[in-house]
Amino acid sequence: MSSVLSQNYTITAEEIKVLKKQEALEIKEKGMIERYRGNHQEALNGFDTLIMELAESDEKWAKLMIGEAMHQLGVTLQNIGKDYKAALSCIWCAIAYRQAIRDSFGLAYSYFQIPMCRLASGEKFADVMPDIIKARRAIVIAISLARRKDNFKVLGDMYHNLAYIYQVEEDCNNALVTYGEALDYRRISQDERGTGLTLVRLAECYQKIGNGKCAKSSAEEALKIFQKIGDMSRVYQVKKIMREIDQDK
Repeated sequence: MSSVLSQNYTITAEEIKVLKKQEALEIKEKGMIERYRGNHQEALNGFDTLIMELAESDEKWAKLMIGEAMHQLGVTLQNIGKDYKAALSCIWCAIAYRQAIRDSFGLAYSYFQIPMCRLASGEKFADVMPDIIKARRAIVIAISLARRKDNFKVLGDMYHNLAYIYQVEEDCNNALVTYGEALDYRRISQDERGTGLTLVRLAECYQKIGNGKCAKSSAEEALKIFQKIGDMSRVYQVKKIMREIDQDK
């Protein structure tokens, strides 16, 4: 990001700040895209860069970005699926940092990710329950704040995460209703990838209750979205679900 300081023309302090923020956003987005494509090391390098470059900044946006980068480091390590201990360490660091800067939205994402990472590592549901309770509380707070701010993107994410908690608790009825709420907010905020993620979970819930028709319809819609945006890991996931749906017929 130091490139904004090496230009050969006069630039104001405010313009530098705007450019640095834009470059930080681009690095974060590139890291996310690389992870979706399965290029995990490139993603990790990008998030590391953000933390190092912004570490000394007192700007609020920079602090929020550092918390996000810490969180995404953990999620990426979780996606790799080899070192869950390191993944959890990164997410707990994100929680500590986000608490310090009072980032309620960020905390809800990170508190949710802790039990998801533990479950992905093979831990038993009963052992993870205390962290699920923490996640649910953080999500409820975030939903309340997001409603007051009309933050539809966060509302979509939070309702999706809340629905997933219902899903892992095997409460498919509440999960379906809450995923429906998430889907509405996803579409209002034009969150294409988020819409795909919710459709995948809807497909899983419909499959669980034996509604193959709705399960297949949701999965097919999700597949089109992930193919369009190039999220190959999700394409493989949806195709696997679709095969399972067909086998259940």
